Amino acid sequence: MTGPGLEIERKFLVTDRSVLAGSPTIDITQVYVFDDGSTVMRLNRRDGEYRLTLRENTADVVRQQFTCAIPETFGKLLAVSPLARVSMKRRHLLRHGDLLWTVDVWSWPEVDLALAEVELTDPASRIDVPPWCGREVTGDPAYYDHVIAAPRPTTPAPGR
Repeated sequence: MTGPGLEIERKFLVTDRSVLAGSPTIDITQVYVFDDGSTVMRLNRRDGEYRLTLRENTADVVRQQFTCAIPETFGKLLAVSPLARVSMKRRHLLRHGDLLWTVDVWSWPEVDLALAEVELTDPASRIDVPPWCGREVTGDPAYYDHVIAAPRPTTPAPGR
C-alpha cells in the first residue's frame, strides 16, 4: 500500500510462467463476502492471519482501500457466508529492475490464469514491463480477483 487508504497498481497477463520456477511463494485464500458494484469486501487469510479489506471497485489505476487485522473467529464466521466467493492462489515474488512484482497463479478446473501486478507510488510512474508479461489488463473487470473467485460450493472456505 502506498499511503493511507490508496492502492496504485497495474496488472498484466503472464505469457511465460517459466520465470516462476524457484521464486519465493505465498499461498493466499481470499473470500469475497460483499460486492455492491462499487465496493468489495474481502476476507484474506495468509500465514494463519485474517485481514478484512474494504476496497473501491473501479477501473482506475488508483483505488481507495482500507485493511485491518481481525480475530480468527470472526474471519471463520465471514468465510462461511453463503454469498461468499472464494479465491485460492499462489503468489510468486519476482524482482524486475527496481520493482517487486507479484505473480498470482490460480489453478483449478475452472481457472488457469497467471497475472503479474506491480504496486506503484505514483500513477504516472513509468515502468519497465518484464519480457514475461503480455497484455496489460489494469482496469479490465474480467481480471478482478472477486470476478475470478469461485462460488462457495466448488471451493472450501479458509481454515476448514
